[in-house]
Amino acid sequence: MSRSSPLSSPALPRGSRGVTTRRVSLSLYGYAFIAPFFIVFAIFQLYPILFSLYLSFTRGDGFSAPQWLGLANYRRLVHAG
Repeated sequence: MSRSSPLSSPALPRGSRGVTTRRVSLSLYGYAFIAPFFIVFAIFQLYPILFSLYLSFTRGDGFSAPQWLGLANYRRLVHAG
């Protein structure tokens, strides 16, 4: 009979901790390579989409600060058709 201490984990074979650490390290390399794509995507795609959504809830002429209207623009659009 083998005795196992409460601190040892019988489910993990010996040396598997190093393999897990290596996998995490390799995963971080992958994330580092795709991070520039997500940064550029957020700047050039996501920000304009969200800003235009914000502007759709306002009224403005492009020079002064926009005035918040809420859903009034959409109500006007639906009832005008």
